[in-house]
Amino acid sequence: MTGLPGTLTVSITGDPTTPYEGGVSLAGSLGGALLTVEGEQHTVVMSGASRCVNDVVNDYVVDLTLPDEGATCALE
Repeated sequence: MTGLPGTLTVSITGDPTTPYEGGVSLAGSLGGALLTVEGEQHTVVMSGASRCVNDVVNDYVVDLTLPDEGATCALE
C-alpha cells in the first residue's frame, strides 16, 4: 500500500518458541526490515535483555527509522 511506513521485524536466533527463520520470512513477506538478535530466549523487545534492541525499536516507534540491512544486536 502506498504511503505506509516500512515494518520492523525482530527475530532471535535461538528463540525456542518462534524459529528465527520465521522472522526472516515474515520480514521478507512484508518487505520490511529485519533486526537479528543473537541469543537464546523468547521475547526481547522492551524486556531489558538488550539495550541495542530497545534503541532500534525506539527509533522505529518514535521516528519510523528502520535499521540498516543486516542489523544485529545481542542479548546482554
